[in-house]
Amino acid sequence: MTQIKEELNAAISVAFAVQDSDATNLEKGNFVKLTADLEVGSISGSNDDAIGYVLVPNKETGGDATIFTRGKYLASETTGAAYALGAKVCLNSAGKVIGASGVRATGTITVVDYSAMATSTITVNGVVLTNGTTFTAATDNDVTAKLIADAINVRVPGVRAYATAAVVTVEALDLGAAANLFTLATNMAAGTALVSGATLSGGKELNAAGIALEASTAADQTKQVLWY
Repeated sequence: MTQIKEELNAAISVAFAVQDSDATNLEKGNFVKLTADLEVGSISGSNDDAIGYVLVPNKETGGDATIFTRGKYLASETTGAAYALGAKVCLNSAGKVIGASGVRATGTITVVDYSAMATSTITVNGVVLTNGTTFTAATDNDVTAKLIADAINVRVPGVRAYATAAVVTVEALDLGAAANLFTLATNMAAGTALVSGATLSGGKELNAAGIALEASTAADQTKQVLWY
């Protein structure tokens, strides 16, 4: 996969190996998908993500075909995490390649003293949960945290929750920054329960800047990336 040709529109064509089953199938103009590291094959379904189309077909089993891609340049990069073959990727703050799937917004509710909750309320994404009605403060802080998480999972849209000891973690279902606006509040004093902030936080978009031509299994590997 060493041959690269720059085209007039700033995209490039690249020589890929062709999977054996496509030895006689590829023709000029056929769209192709990634099938293995640095290998392409025929599109087989409507959900396949095309990497490009054939400019010069392969002439032998396992031989190279020249593929016109939508990329601008090809580079060997250091990975910052594991990601799949064909994944949309971007660079992290350290300049390493990671999957560009976005980050979910999260927040926490910490039960400090379950016995002081009385008819207290917790609000998550605009939904008010009330002790004695939609959840029950019972037994101890850890059990109460689990009951709060259960109530959130049943009643609050757009999030999921789980309890670890006395801490309830609330996590947006969708990746991205939109859930940073999801409210997180309580009318309880700090000695009874604490929330991490007025809203969930940390959700962000990671805009894809390239395609992984090789899968990464861990950080600090060297892998080929086709950049847009």
